[in-house]
Amino acid sequence: METRALTLKEAETFLKKHKRHYKMPFSPICAIGLFEGKKLHGAAILGRNAKGEAMVFEFLDDGGAMSRVITAYIRNLEKLGIEVNQRTTDFALYQKRLEDFDFDMVSIRFPDSQSPGNELRDRFTAEAAGTPGSDNLFGLKSPAVDKLVDTLLHARSRDELITAGRALDRVLMHGYYIVPNWYSAFHRVAYRKEMAYPTRLPYFYTAEGWILSNWWRNDLVPKTQ
Repeated sequence: METRALTLKEAETFLKKHKRHYKMPFSPICAIGLFEGKKLHGAAILGRNAKGEAMVFEFLDDGGAMSRVITAYIRNLEKLGIEVNQRTTDFALYQKRLEDFDFDMVSIRFPDSQSPGNELRDRFTAEAAGTPGSDNLFGLKSPAVDKLVDTLLHARSRDELITAGRALDRVLMHGYYIVPNWYSAFHRVAYRKEMAYPTRLPYFYTAEGWILSNWWRNDLVPKTQ
């Protein structure tokens, strides 16, 4: 069984035939595939510029904590001919580069709320994209997104807020501005046996804030007679 890269013409033919299966954010593109004789068993998409040069970008990390996660991602991209240079730096330089938007890719978590508000302006609007230090790390400038954020912030009811929020979510997802990393439905917390917490948990919460606001020590609770 032979493995080889497709020519650009072969890639274009394959993609035209299967274009509804692939939605990638970069172009022009070519493909690589696994062949047995002339039969294509599988294919993957990779980005190239007008000169046919492969995509190269840098992943910026502070302290190397993401190494075990990003290594697998880099290895998979290399199979597609995409080169990723992992750069580890100290937190001060990392923060400075984020504030100046001086990076290609980073891994980051944004805190969310069940009732989103003004933080959306700082994260998704065109004005924030030109403001150093803002949360708009994507460089997103979209009139549609700006309008939806404004609609959400001026919602007069919970139903209006939910409708606008879901519309904004669809537009953002369609733009492929992020690569989802991982998800866990649990917080892993080690604590002493004297500590206690409410039996009913909130739907969404950060472990640190929840513990500080809602936990207590059983040995300090006055005993009732």
